[in-house]
Amino acid sequence: MQVAGASRRASGLSARGLRRVRCVARTVADLEGREGPVEDRHVLEAVALRGAPVGPSTTGSW
Repeated sequence: MQVAGASRRASGLSARGLRRVRCVARTVADLEGREGPVEDRHVLEAVALRGAPVGPSTTGSW
């Protein structure tokens, strides 16, 4: 899962965020019927599904 590490560094994912990406990647692989290891394309799809960062806005209000 080299893509996951590269995605983490590129997007600034926390350890918790990386774990969530891995869980979503596993789900994507499962939905495809993949029983083996998660492939890079599953990780890339999971990162894409994250969309925009979630959290406090830069304007100071929720």
